[in-house]
Amino acid sequence: MFTGIDLSSDTVTKPTQAMKAAMIAAPLGDEQKDEDPTTRLLEQRVAEQLAVADAVFLPSATMANEIALLLLAEPGSEVFAADSAHIFMAESGAPAMLARIMCKPISTTQGLFTREQMLSTYHQVHSPYRPKPTLISIENTTNLGGGFVWPTQMLNDILVTANSLHLKKHLDGARLCNASVASNTTLAELAQGFDTITLCFSKGLGCPVGAVLALRDASFRPLARHYKHMLGGSMRQSGILSAACLYALEHHVTRLADDHHHATMLAEGLQAFDKSLHCVNATPQTNIVIFDWIDKTTSADVFYQNCLDSGVRFSRISPTRFRAVTHLDIQPKAIQDTLNSLSKLLSH
Repeated sequence: MFTGIDLSSDTVTKPTQAMKAAMIAAPLGDEQKDEDPTTRLLEQRVAEQLAVADAVFLPSATMANEIALLLLAEPGSEVFAADSAHIFMAESGAPAMLARIMCKPISTTQGLFTREQMLSTYHQVHSPYRPKPTLISIENTTNLGGGFVWPTQMLNDILVTANSLHLKKHLDGARLCNASVASNTTLAELAQGFDTITLCFSKGLGCPVGAVLALRDASFRPLARHYKHMLGGSMRQSGILSAACLYALEHHVTRLADDHHHATMLAEGLQAFDKSLHCVNATPQTNIVIFDWIDKTTSADVFYQNCLDSGVRFSRISPTRFRAVTHLDIQPKAIQDTLNSLSKLLSH
């Protein structure tokens, strides 16, 4: 087990003692029978905050995304999303395997795309020989794109265009709370216009497990729960997990601003090593910093291993590109220690 400064993801957070206490105290029931009171409370609370009809608690955001695809897209049809989207890059081919749909990536640099980019990917001529376009998926914040928040006008243009093309709309909001805090916008405003919304609790919110799929239309709930059981996501006394999510909603949302500040500190510090690495998003909007290894005298493999040996872990998202993610367990001292370690490594 890695015991150093772990910037590989905000999924590495551990529940706080107060969160554990809330989990232990949670009223419990049989969630598979829809009788766990704490889980139902979480689902209702999320639905209220997103201003939608209902929500379903799930073990992971990946499962939430896949159930959304099953609900909204017909087998053999097309789903559009940024080429760096989680549903394309980090869900083990599940859209093809489980939902049996065609993936249509839109080329981007930050996980954001314009109406024009969307239309250039969408085939305007319908034909019995082509897959039917049925769904657009938006990731807010963008993950591999660098933690960017979708600009309001750009997002509205996409939603209006999707409506004109009769496309369903899914919001992969795994880090939607980060987007909300960074943009000073409510979750309901960010979710407006989407048919389904994924919200993850095991990232910046610091829970050990859990996500919610929010549903604009309450009639989707029975089928969503059917798919949940089919995919092995039904649980028994899930309130012990839902209680952690409820605690996070009350105590861990506004503090995400600290993570964003720490990411800015890290990005500013990385710029001192511009002969060895290039900070792609030098002014991060949220908690993700992307940087490229550009030093021709040392391989990226050696750099990565040296970082691990010195007690710092990043995630590697391509042969020469790395991601650093700040989170609940990273304080300013850890940022400074990371920069000090890099200084020693890169001065040799």
